[in-house]
Parts: sequence; C-alpha cells; structure tokens
Amino acid sequence: MGLFFKFHLSNGIISCVQIIKETIMNNLRNKDPEIFSQINNEQERQEHHIELIASENYASKACMEAQGSCLTNKYAEGYSGKRYYGGCEFVDNIESLAVQRAMKLFDATYANVQPHSGSQANAAVYLAGFMNYLTI
Repeated sequence: MGLFFKFHLSNGIISCVQIIKETIMNNLRNKDPEIFSQINNEQERQEHHIELIASENYASKACMEAQGSCLTNKYAEGYSGKRYYGGCEFVDNIESLAVQRAMKLFDATYANVQPHSGSQANAAVYLAGFMNYLTI
C-alpha cells in the first residue's frame, strides 16, 4: 500500500504529487526557459482546441501524472509475464489492469493494449466505433 502525503498550506491542501510536479517544472523553467515556454504554449493549445486525431487525444490529468512518473524510465518490450527485460513486474501489473479494463469496457473476451503504431491505434479506435455502430 502506497503512502500519500498532504501538506497544509495557507491556500488550502496540495498533494505531494503536485509539489513534485511544480518542482520539476520549476527546475525546467530555470534550466531551459525556452523549452519550458514551448511546453506551456502546447499545454495552452491543447486546453483550448479539440484534437480529432485519436492518437493525439487530450490525456486526463491522471494519465499525464502516470506518464510523468518513473514508468517513463521503464522499457517493457513484449507481453506481460514474457518481457525481454527484467524488472517489469509492476509494468506487468499495470498492463494486466489495462487489459481487464478494456475487456470490461468493450465486453470482450480478449484485449491487446499494445498498438504497434499510432496509425494502428487510430484504426483500432475507428474499427471499434464502426463495429458497434457508433458515431465518431
């Protein structure tokens, strides 16, 4: 069971994750203000425009936090339980959860959450919609 710390500040309660994110972004702002500025510009663009390309859809804050976590450092080629590199037990657990959730969402017997490419990810989304007669 993980620990979750909260710090009481004068302006309310802020999570440890938010403090870490702000520290990292402050570090980037100080080390490379030009890149920091462009990241902020892209964030602003994404928040005020709709993207109709499935592989570039707007990620939730929870998804962004996961992508900005230590998982970014992990290379996990292959399937869960059959990776080419060691130390993937937690990635395997996460992928297994994703598979279970995809099967439940689509009422499917099987699911693969590892698209080969962005194009295949787009095709999978469109095909899933067309197969269920959904409007995309």
